[in-house]
Amino acid sequence: TLRFLGSEYVGPDFLDCILQRGREIDVIDTLLAYLGSRKNDWDVLVLSDIEATSLFLAEALRSPVFRNRLKDAEAVKCPYLDLPNEWDSLTRRVSGKQRSKIGYYRRALERKGSVEIESVEDFEAIDGAIIDLFRIRTARMEQKKNKIHFKTDKHFLFHNRICAKFKGQGWLRLKFLKVDHERVAFAYQFIFNNRTYFYQTGFDPAWFKQSVGFVLLGYEMQSAIESGCSTFEFLRGEEPYKFEWGETGVRELGSVYLYNHTAPAYLRYTARKALTGLKRLVKQGLKAVKGSHRV
Repeated sequence: TLRFLGSEYVGPDFLDCILQRGREIDVIDTLLAYLGSRKNDWDVLVLSDIEATSLFLAEALRSPVFRNRLKDAEAVKCPYLDLPNEWDSLTRRVSGKQRSKIGYYRRALERKGSVEIESVEDFEAIDGAIIDLFRIRTARMEQKKNKIHFKTDKHFLFHNRICAKFKGQGWLRLKFLKVDHERVAFAYQFIFNNRTYFYQTGFDPAWFKQSVGFVLLGYEMQSAIESGCSTFEFLRGEEPYKFEWGETGVRELGSVYLYNHTAPAYLRYTARKALTGLKRLVKQGLKAVKGSHRV
């Protein structure tokens, strides 16, 4: 099986080939020809978390290299928001309730103590920032009784290195909301090509009633606008808070399985197709059982 880097365990959005601008078709044709010349070395190419508008996907689907293809039934949805040029323009286009909420929680938090947004700017500060990020995120996940995936030294080292590299490129935006010098919420983001990618956020459960996560998100959207960003990418997940800031759009990421012309590939295609059909029948059966219980 051939996969994109990071597709199985990291779970990033918008996976695709990295193509030199102006040479996209040349690169794609060369890559597909290479896959065709090495068809005995692989059975299936998995294009996961890829947009339907991907040029590489379109060319791959037309390529004679592949014999059969299967698509995953459900696409992952990634909300995004096109940003105006000014923060006031954004607050005017949200609902009156949302606008009041922004002002109310900012003022309420200021009554609790001194409020500041801390940006991690120094390479030497990254270690401590990642430690606090993990601490806050772990506490929140434990409160929600969710499984925690990032408690190991390997995860810490990965994020530490990524933050350092992205900081060096000017892409990292790691922020904390601090009340009386205490870090109570974080926003772990990246900026690239005039887009803010809102990768991960979290807040200290002790500050739940003060809506510190919501307050920080508002400040970060304001910061994105002031930095000249055109789009705020919320990334995967359809949490309600992503749809409270105006006309939120949705990008869809799917997974496509492309099989070559060898016998092992055909057997794998047949087995996966049967499994997909079985899963569909099970889902239909469960829906029917739930429907009969309601009746």
